[in-house]
Amino acid sequence: MRCAVITLSTVLLVALTGAGCPAEKPRPKPVRKAQPKDTSAVSQKTLTPEQMEEVQTLVRQGTVSLNRCYQKELEEAKKPFAIKVVVKLLIGLEQRATRVEFAQSSTDSASFKSCITQTIKGWEFPKLKTQAWFTYPFSFEPAY
Repeated sequence: MRCAVITLSTVLLVALTGAGCPAEKPRPKPVRKAQPKDTSAVSQKTLTPEQMEEVQTLVRQGTVSLNRCYQKELEEAKKPFAIKVVVKLLIGLEQRATRVEFAQSSTDSASFKSCITQTIKGWEFPKLKTQAWFTYPFSFEPAY
């Protein structure tokens, strides 16, 4: 605003009557793009420690099956390389991962991501009273 007020009485008069400075045009509010909400910490708080341990044990055991996806990528590439991903999965009430998302990935390979997604969706998770998000990092490196 570029309006000057001279005395306290003028300020009160301007404030009470709404007179004084010319009205400014309202500025449009910036539009925020929708971001997926990370609810993993919130939803995991609704689970018992035993349920959390069961899910973590299953994911550790399932890592062997995820290595098959990595081996396929190595065979297709014909050269050794590492892949790091952070996978978010929503475990539904039917004991399956209903959604699998890649929060981070060092590869753009659609076949690798599809293999990881289908493998995780095939795992049978423990029965939960509510669906819950989990986030896990995975690193794949050549053994040689």
